[in-house]
Amino acid sequence: MITQTHTLILSTPKLDLPFNPNVVELINSLVHNNLCNIEYFGGELDNQADYVDDSEQDRIDSTTFITLHFDQNTTDEVDYNLNEESVLNLILNVISENQIREVIVDDKDVEIYIY
Repeated sequence: MITQTHTLILSTPKLDLPFNPNVVELINSLVHNNLCNIEYFGGELDNQADYVDDSEQDRIDSTTFITLHFDQNTTDEVDYNLNEESVLNLILNVISENQIREVIVDDKDVEIYIY
């Protein structure tokens, strides 16, 4: 049986991230204070390099991206057509009810694996 993998990418103005942030508190705070946007919600993204122009690179440099990877074992079937509030509630439930397996933090972005 193939497990479906989901990806949610949140963005917020660039944050000064601690080396080991409490990602549950961070995401809760961003969501409850309306400080994040959904950039992508869907199946696992291909790791394909895209052409980025100067204006897009400026946006990337001034934004913190929080990428969450989770599979169907962490939630019921996922509808990618959910409204923004439902998606944010879904991810809050996923991070509060499941074990975070790995967190990778660089100078401005966070990758979270929940399996």
